[in-house]
Parts: sequence; C-alpha cells; structure tokens
Amino acid sequence: MEHLLLLLFVLFSVGSALLERRKRKLARRRAEEAAKRGESAAETQDDEEEPSWFPSALGMENTSDPFELEPVPGRISEEELERQALELEERSREVEQQARDLERQAQESPPRRRVEELVGEVVRQKQQKPEANARQARWSLSAKEARRGIIYAEILGKPKAERREEF
Repeated sequence: MEHLLLLLFVLFSVGSALLERRKRKLARRRAEEAAKRGESAAETQDDEEEPSWFPSALGMENTSDPFELEPVPGRISEEELERQALELEERSREVEQQARDLERQAQESPPRRRVEELVGEVVRQKQQKPEANARQARWSLSAKEARRGIIYAEILGKPKAERREEF
C-alpha cells in the first residue's frame, strides 16, 4: 500500500511539473508574440494565472513562495502613529477605570453565598416536609389524568353487566 502511495505521489509530481512547464512555454510564446506586435508583456498576461511555486529541486525556474508576505505599500505618517498611540492610551485608561469601579463594587457588595450552602439549604427544606408534599402530589389530579383513569377503569375493570352498582 505504501509503495502504491509513493508511486502515485511521484506520478502526480511529474505530471504537475510537466503541466507547469507547458504553461510557462505558452506564456513565453504569448509574450514573444506580443513583443513582435509591439504590445507590452504586462498587458497580455492574464490576472487569473497563478504564480509558479515548484521548488528548484525539480528543475523549475521560478521558485517564489506563494505564502511569502508581500511588502505593505506606503508608509504611515508620524502624526497618524501618534494619534493611534493617544487613542490606545485613552482606551487603556478607560479600561483601568472600569476595572477599578468593578473592584470597588465587589468590595461594597455583601459576600455571595457559596453554591454548596444554597444546595444544602434546598435539600434540608425538602427533607423537612416530604410527607406533606407527597400527599399533595398523590391527590392532585388534572382533568387529563382523571379522564385517563376513567378510561383505564373501563378497560381493566369488570364488564358492565357483571357490576352490581349502576353509574
């Protein structure tokens, strides 16, 4: 399996190199034809054409890296840099003031109860009156539950002919 993958990789690499070489030859021919006609080479090049990125180890001429950063055109003026620095300083002062305000509020507010304390309190309340809650839950019926109970009584109970009581 590894040999097959290696073979496919080599075939793909060779095929890609040949296609790239053909592409460059066509570009040279177009440039030469354009030069004969008197046009500049920049006008004839397509914007859609991708730059070559094959390494020089494969015998390629153009070895530019497609991930290389291009230099930023233009420079930023000193006034612009100073303005940005002042804005950042002002923003940092605002953030520091907000942090101080939040810290002061945290110190002034009463301490919060821990989650364990709250959970323990709820558990104690439920344990104190489990019988009252169970009785209420046992006898509270909704209309839907009452209808279902009557239907089950009819289905599971004795046939109507065998009952002594009339409803």
